[in-house]
Amino acid sequence: DSALWLDRAVSDTDSTSVTPTGNLAATPVGVAMLPSAARSLGWPSKTYSWAELAATATEGDKLRLGTADPARSAPGLLALTM
Repeated sequence: DSALWLDRAVSDTDSTSVTPTGNLAATPVGVAMLPSAARSLGWPSKTYSWAELAATATEGDKLRLGTADPARSAPGLLALTM
């Protein structure tokens, strides 16, 4: 589901030869929470960057961040780079 896995396969010297042919799909990364939690963070008048969300999560208990396992999920891995 991502070129990341193709890159890993190509970098493995013991792997079968793989030729990239282009992207088939894209997966957006999003944030989900209960409406009451979003309102407590100022939504809808306040929006957050990823850096602001991370800072908010470390400042108290209003927000806790989680992600898919980056060893098994391309969106989970990419979320760590944003």
